Formats: sequence, C-alpha cells, structure tokens
Amino acid sequence: MSKPPDEIFDRLDELADEGEIEAVEAEALKAIRGEKDPRDLWRYVAWARLELDRLDDALKAARSGEDPLLEGKALFHLWRFKEAEAALSRVHGGAEDEAEAEWYRGVLEEFEGGDGRSRFRRAARLAPRLFEEPVRLTDAEIDEVVRKAKGDLPAAVAHAVEETTIEVLPLPKPDPDVDPLTLGLYIGKGLLERSVDDALNLPPRIELYRRNIERIARDREEAIDELRITLLHEIGHHVGMDEEQIEDAGYG
Repeated sequence: MSKPPDEIFDRLDELADEGEIEAVEAEALKAIRGEKDPRDLWRYVAWARLELDRLDDALKAARSGEDPLLEGKALFHLWRFKEAEAALSRVHGGAEDEAEAEWYRGVLEEFEGGDGRSRFRRAARLAPRLFEEPVRLTDAEIDEVVRKAKGDLPAAVAHAVEETTIEVLPLPKPDPDVDPLTLGLYIGKGLLERSVDDALNLPPRIELYRRNIERIARDREEAIDELRITLLHEIGHHVGMDEEQIEDAGYG
C-alpha cells in the first residue's frame, strides 16, 4: 500500500515542535482522507489526543494506527491496567519505543505491589537520554521535607493548614478523575469555598504520591524538591489559590 508523502509528516513534526497540538490532530485527520494506508497518520492523531487528555479518542486512533505503545499509554491513563499491559507487551522495534513501554510496565508493576526496578533499569539502558532508574527517598527524608515545608509557611497559612491531614502514599487509588501519574491531590473544599455545614464533614486532606514524585526526578535532590513543591502546591489549593496564584507564589 502507498503511504502519504514525507512532506505531510515534516509539517506535522513542525507543528508538534511548536506546541500546536490541536493543529497536529486537525492536519493529520485532513491528510487521512483518501489515503490507502493512513496508519502513520492515525498515530499522530493518537499522540495529539493523548496530549490533549482525550483518552477514549486517543485509544480509538491508536488502534486505527495499529500502535501498541500509544494504545497501551491510553489504556494506562484510563486505569485499564490489564489491557495496558497486554498492549505494551506487544511493543517491539525502536529502542526509545521499547524503553517507554518498559517504563510504563514498571509503573504497572508498582501499582500491583512490586517495585518495577528491572523494567526501569531496562528502560534506562535502552534510552539513557530519556529514562533513569527512579530515586527512592527514605521515610525519614520525606518526614523532614514535610516538617520543614510546613515550618517555612507564613503564619497565616500555617494556621490554616493545622486542620489539614497530610498523607504520603505510594500511589493514587483508581479514580477516573485522577491521572495515575499525578503527584499530589487536595481532597476537600478550600477555605474560601467552605460553609458552616462543611465543619461537620471530614477535614480536608492532602495526599502526596511518593513513587510518582520519585520517578520524575533525576537525583535525590530533585526528588526532595519535587516533594516540597507538590506539598506547597496542594496547600495553595487549600487556602483558595488558583493555579496562576500558586505559580506566582512559587508553589508551582
């Protein structure tokens, strides 16, 4: 079967490099019309939809493009872990694709109660520019980060945080409204949204997910910094800051 001309892919790559994600999807869909073998174009569509967090649509496009890596990633972010593992196990070919599949399979092992180390090690070996073995922080290091971050808060914010429970957990629990790779979560109503009746409910809670935080860090110092930033970010939500205010306060 004939494939689309290289000029189309050059244009899509240019749009992707410029961050024009919606344009990538639109241009790829336009180019698909009339093509006898549009699988490569469907892969661009799947990639764009993943970037736009349209996971069900991304899954359909990945399957149209016969791309097990993109299919596995979409399934993973949809919390469909068994199907994700099956798709990712079919990834063969380029070193970077195999490395990314191994990385995701390592994360899946963590969600199943394992440590994923062999998967992460192989990902780092296949694509050292993209992946490293995750840092592992000790409980003592984590406790110190939380203690110091709370101690450095302005007095008014520190007072507002006193009623908030802070939990450091390995990973988030399955929730269609939460991405499996999220670093932290604020559960409850912020101070500016609360009413008298809310005082009868459970206190607000901040959850920090240590494995997800450790995995995005290049070294121990960066992991500690990411943990601190994530905690401050969720505290910002508690005191009623929006995302822009959180960034301006240095809690981003």
